[in-house]
Parts: sequence; C-alpha cells; structure tokens
Amino acid sequence: VNDGDISFLNPNKFNDPFDCSCVLSNNKSVSDKFRVLCTIQDPKNILMWSYYASEHKGYCFEYKKHDIITAIINSNLNGLCIIGKIHYSDKRPNYSYSSDKFSYTNIKFLIECTFTKYEKWKHEDEFRFVLVSDSFKDNGIATKMNIPILNVFNGCKGDGVPISNSHQTQINVVKLTSDTVAYKLL
Repeated sequence: VNDGDISFLNPNKFNDPFDCSCVLSNNKSVSDKFRVLCTIQDPKNILMWSYYASEHKGYCFEYKKHDIITAIINSNLNGLCIIGKIHYSDKRPNYSYSSDKFSYTNIKFLIECTFTKYEKWKHEDEFRFVLVSDSFKDNGIATKMNIPILNVFNGCKGDGVPISNSHQTQINVVKLTSDTVAYKLL
C-alpha cells in the first residue's frame, strides 16, 4: 500500500452481501466478472475512520482520479470500466439478468447492480471504479494497479509518524485531529 498499490476487489470479498449481487436468469452469479475499487470523497469522514481504520489509528491514502483512470486505460484488461457515485436506495434494483449468458449489451443492468447500495450506507458517500470483464485471470480475488499517492492521512488516535515505501522513501503523513466544538475531524 505504501508504494501506491491499490486493489480492485471481487465483490464476493465485500462486507455487504447485497453489494453487486447480480445473477443470470439461471441463478448463476456474475460477480466474478466485476472488480471494484471503492473510494470515499472525504478523507475526514468520521464513520469511515471508525469502520475501517483501527479505531482512528490507521491511514487513508489519497489518489488523483485522473491517475486511477490513466492506470485503467493503460492496463491490459479486456472489458469496460464504469465510474461514478453510488446511488443509495431502500429498494433493491433488479439483480436478475434476463439471459443465462453474460453480455455487455445491458449496460443499465450492470450499472444498477454495481452502483446501488442500501440507503443505510449513504453516509459513506462512496465513489466507485468498476471493471467489468469476462477474462479476469486472478482466481476471483483482485486486480492490482500502481497509482501515485497524493496524500496520506493518519487518524486522530494515530501517532502521525511519517511512513516509508519499499524504497525507504519517507512519505509525509497529515495527522487528523478531533474538533473541540463540532463532531468533525480537522
């Protein structure tokens, strides 16, 4: 991670069993066709630090959207990439595809099943990069890419010490602090 390696995960590894749960008409899952990079837009989102950052002691890495898109374009992946914000709803979209064979022709279906989450997740304000391909060769786990790191944030209970990459180059860390008046991180 300290070298800028990011992973586009198979949705089977997500903590939400409803996320990207798309099936063909024969009930066969197509989640192996997706690799997803889930990001947030606000590195100071208190709940995200609580969920994913070891009690506010962990780190958040910031990347430029342009650098991620460039890496996707320059990759050897055969397929398509869908990019955008998550739509939150109390009603699940139709997750059953009308055919028993996977196809790229129903883009609306692919977007609805990979960009719709239960409304209770709305506080995440998630932005996604979804790779869709029928030729992933990574045993259904992840697709990795290397992206330049823009900033690194450390949680308000962290030590704020700079970290190093594998070349022993030091990466500065912005240590967040808790506001003394409002429920927010600074």
